[in-house]
Amino acid sequence: MATAPTTSAVIYTGPKDWDKFKDEFKTRAKGYNLWDYIDPDQNVPWPVKPTAPDMTFYPERRVRQTTQAASASSERRDTDKFNQFVIEDISAIATHAALVSYRRNVNLYTARPPRIGDGTIWHLRLGHPGPEVIGQLQSHTRGVRLKGLTTVECQACGKAKAKRQIRSEPREGAFRSGQRIAIDFTDFEEDPEGYRYVMFATDRGSEEPG
Repeated sequence: MATAPTTSAVIYTGPKDWDKFKDEFKTRAKGYNLWDYIDPDQNVPWPVKPTAPDMTFYPERRVRQTTQAASASSERRDTDKFNQFVIEDISAIATHAALVSYRRNVNLYTARPPRIGDGTIWHLRLGHPGPEVIGQLQSHTRGVRLKGLTTVECQACGKAKAKRQIRSEPREGAFRSGQRIAIDFTDFEEDPEGYRYVMFATDRGSEEPG
């Protein structure tokens, strides 16, 4: 590698000094391997125009990487462009102004598809309303599609409306006589003495009425 010679100071004030110090410039530039970059006589256009990119292989936006199993699926709704599975395609030749005005097909103001459900599903969604409300739901609201029967057999509603609940819990058995005694009352027609009820006392251990 050449070394830059040490000479007197060179003061370059303008283009008129180029002819005067050309050899000095060339000697020092070659010493630093810079002459190929600053040689004014070389036939290199300046500024160099960048090479335009090949738009054939321009990367697509929003590309989903699919596996071999997904590519063989018949339920895929994307398209095959440039050997890639593209869900949403923006033209590669679109300008920046066109991208600014680009809008998605589904945005905040797009109406949502109606929700489909039978009477049981809407009964649970809306907090257990009656069958009359479910029957008028589709004609008085938006975004609702009712299918099937409007009548609902809800165990929670039936339990909430019940005024009396019979316990079907199994009784505890008795291991000896006199441990558990069951008392039942039965009504009859009033007798001449004015009695209408009969009380039965049953020993659960022996199942003998008392």
